[in-house]
Amino acid sequence: MPPLLMHLVFSRLSLPPMQWLLRPLAGAIAKGVQKSYLGPQIRQHVAFMEAAQARGFIDARQPRLLAWLLAIHAHPAHQRAQAQGGPYSLLH
Repeated sequence: MPPLLMHLVFSRLSLPPMQWLLRPLAGAIAKGVQKSYLGPQIRQHVAFMEAAQARGFIDARQPRLLAWLLAIHAHPAHQRAQAQGGPYSLLH
């Protein structure tokens, strides 16, 4: 199951209609899976997209993905990070 779909499923485990007695246990399991597996997987997939864009594989043929990456690069937090850390290159 793709990591984003798994994240959606696990984020709903501790919510109704889960039985109220099981919600704390289900929530603890879900948080553990998200922290130890899903978070790193999603970060890795996003890094792949960044690397693909840096190598020219993401262009006008993927307009939504390109728009998403450009929005991330235009975000003030990203701009501050680049200003503080300097330019970077994903692949040398």
